[in-house]
Amino acid sequence: MEQPSPFDPEPILLTIPEAARRLAIGRTLAYELIGAGTLEVVHIGRAVRVPVDAVDDFVDRRRIEERSTTGRRVDSPMRRGPAAASHDREDRDR
Repeated sequence: MEQPSPFDPEPILLTIPEAARRLAIGRTLAYELIGAGTLEVVHIGRAVRVPVDAVDDFVDRRRIEERSTTGRRVDSPMRRGPAAASHDREDRDR
């Protein structure tokens, strides 16, 4: 397999296993999400690919759903910075 060049553009389509890895889920769950119409795919001949932006859209929708059901903002500790992550751990340990 050829090594990607630093000049290669970022891919815009992912295989289903690549999309599953990007979402940190199993391949079976990825196929279930696709079957339910929750994760968008593109058919090119017999190939099935997941657009990169469809993965991002899926995550955005899930975050919105989480916010609406919990009534609070869901943020990644790393997006808020290491200090916030440390405070979260302290709160959890109390």
